[in-house]
Parts: sequence; structure tokens; C-alpha cells
Amino acid sequence: MSEKTSRIFLILIFLSVCFTKVVTLPVAGQKIQLTEMVFLLFAPFLFSSFLKLKSTGNPPDLLLPRGGGRRVDILTFILLAAVFLSALAAGQSTAWFEFAGLVYLVALHWAVRLAAWPQADFQKWIKWMGGAAAVTALASLLLHYSGLEQAFGWELTDQKYLPGFGMLARAEGLTMSPNQLADILVLALIVHQAHLFYDAKKSWDKWTLLLLAGAVCTFSKMLLLLVAGLLLLPVFLKKSGRYRTTHVVLASGFILFFLINTHILWLSARDLNALQPQSYVGEAVFFQNEKGSLVGTTYLDLKISALRAVAQHPVFGLGGGNFIHHVGEEQKAGLYPANLPAFDPHSTIFGLPAEQGLIVFLVFCGWIFYLFRLFWKTNLADFEDRKSLVAGLTIYFTLWLINCLAMDTLNARHFWLALGAFLSVVYFKNKNTLAAKIERK
Repeated sequence: MSEKTSRIFLILIFLSVCFTKVVTLPVAGQKIQLTEMVFLLFAPFLFSSFLKLKSTGNPPDLLLPRGGGRRVDILTFILLAAVFLSALAAGQSTAWFEFAGLVYLVALHWAVRLAAWPQADFQKWIKWMGGAAAVTALASLLLHYSGLEQAFGWELTDQKYLPGFGMLARAEGLTMSPNQLADILVLALIVHQAHLFYDAKKSWDKWTLLLLAGAVCTFSKMLLLLVAGLLLLPVFLKKSGRYRTTHVVLASGFILFFLINTHILWLSARDLNALQPQSYVGEAVFFQNEKGSLVGTTYLDLKISALRAVAQHPVFGLGGGNFIHHVGEEQKAGLYPANLPAFDPHSTIFGLPAEQGLIVFLVFCGWIFYLFRLFWKTNLADFEDRKSLVAGLTIYFTLWLINCLAMDTLNARHFWLALGAFLSVVYFKNKNTLAAKIERK
């Protein structure tokens, strides 16, 4: 695969994750989108490139890099094997579709690593991806408030009542939800700001304003994690100076508020009456007085239901995609709020053991442990001109792990693209270090 072909593939694959609901197929529905089409289009070139590298002896290093990256790759294979066993135990088509989806996402991140040979300007591609997401976010609100969204029957916004704000149109663009769009923008903004802080010695530029404006248009709780990430970035880059402790404390506060506010809300009577029809809060009220009520959100009810599923099916879980059926059965039995529809788990940390079982969850925990050990033990001095990229991705992956408690983030295409970018950079660092040792000998 030529350098030009690799560049085109990486540009298209990163831009495509901003458009995840533009294709609807008879059988697959909206499961297959532009990202999958780009992947299939370039698959012959990627396979040809792999065969070419095989003759040079590079694929073992490329797919199983020396150091911590090797353990991550090995555990990725083990995770796939564990999910396969869970699907085998479930024996249902939904479970096999979940397994096939994870296999594809793993292949997608390896495709990025393969196409990145020998170098790739990931900073630029991620920034462009964020720019596309920001433009669609801004356009979504513009089309909504101009009446064109309703006139053409488009679904570019999500109408929600937000306490303190009233009814708002939250931009989701051509992605599946405002939170997914916000997560893409958080990735792009954190990586871009890392570049500005470390390389350009600036705090902001026009791209910062564009990305930030797009993120605000989503009105997503991910904005809390974005602020936390921007506070942690100077700390990781060792640019916070004497304000290091202040940055860490403030970031921790935003993260804690995100976690609490996701699961428990203090609402006035007006806000509670407005939110219950939206299927965001259940029927249980923990505490109530004349000023308001302390209530649990849908996220809390889903986690409680997930824990019951784990207790009932601890080893192999319910089977991929079967959580909605489980919630429906609990609703009939009066264990799940009647005013809430049957949702997916909305949490990787709780949904994975519920649907795939504790074996898969334990392997996932090991995978996360070695992945974050690789992130946080990274010495930025080893990466020369890619320090800011490594720092930005490390902070984003930290926010991603926190968000695993509130969303199913393991199936996000942009996460696997970012992971492929990070591991390819780690591979090149190890490759260059090995070459230097051989040369000295």
C-alpha cells in the first residue's frame, strides 16, 4: 500500500465516524455505515500491504510490538476468545452479531496500525474528524431552529428537557446520539489542545473555538469530562507548575460531579414532572421535601438490573444483545420501573458482565489494566515530535474509561481508531529504539 493510498484511507476512515446514521440497509439496518464501507474498499490494499511487510519480517512487531503493547495485543485475542465462548453458550444470533462486531472493531484498529506504516499525521486526521463533527453539530442546530429539520423530516437533534434550561435541541448531527457526537469532539479537542500547549505554546486558536462550539451544541454531560481533561492535560505535560494540585483537585471535582449527576439528581417538582415522561428518571424517590426530590436516573436503574443479571447468569451472561429482553422480563415482574422503556445497559462496566459474563469481564479488566499501564508509564521524552499526541490520547483514554460507567463506549468506532493511532506510535518508538540498539552493537 503506497503512502498516498494509506493517507487517503486514514483521512476517510477518521472522517467517516462522524456519519454513523446515513445508511439504512434492509437486513443490517444502520449497523453498516460509511466506516465499514471505507474499510471494505481498502481491505485489498491493506491485505497486500500486510503480505509485503511479511517478507520483511515486520508483521510480528507490527501486530505484537515489544514491551507493554505485546501484552495488550495478546489480551485482545483472549478477549475475543472469551466473547466467542459467551456467544457459543448463548447460541443466539444476537450474541454472534455482537461477537462479529467486536472482531470487526479490533480489525479496524489493526488496519489503522497497518496503514500508519511508516508514519502518519494522526494529529491532523483527528483534528479534521473533530472539525467535521463540529460543523455537523452547528449545522444541526441551525437547521433545527430554521425549521428545515422538521420540514424535511431529518433527525439531526434530540429534543430534551434539561433541568435549569427547559426544553432544548441537542445536536447529534449524523451520529446516533448527542453523547456520541460529544465524545468525538472531546477526543479531537483534547488532542488538539495538547498540540497547542506543548508544540505551539498557545492556549487556543480558531480550531479550539470551532471544536468547543460544536461540543457545546450537544449539551452533553460529556462536557464535564472535557473540562476535567483540559485541566489534567497541563499536569500530564508537566506545564501546570505550582498549580498542579489545583488542577488535579478541580478535575476530580468535575469527574465526581459527572458520576453523581449521571445516576442521582436533585429535582424541583417542576423538573421532576417534566423529566419523567422523557424516560430519564424512574418512579422511586429517595428523599423529598418542599424544595425538591432526590431521585435515581435511568442509568441507576439499568445498573441495578445489570447486577441482577450477573447474579442470575454469572459465567457466560445473558448473551450479547439480550439485555433489553432481560429488562422487559424484569418490568413484567415489577423489578424495573414501569415508566421506563427497555434500554441497552448504557454502561460498558456493568453491561459487559451482564451480557457476556464474568469471564469476559475479568479478561476485559486485565486488558484495561495493561492498556492503562502502557498509557501512564509512557515516557514522553521517548516520542520526540509526537509527545503531544501521546499525551492527548492518554488523557482521552482516561476520560473514556470514566465514561465506561455511563455509556457503552467499547463499541465506539472512534475509540478503536484512536487506540490504533496510539499503539502504532508506541510501535514506532519501540522499533526505533530496537534499531538504535542494533546499530550501537
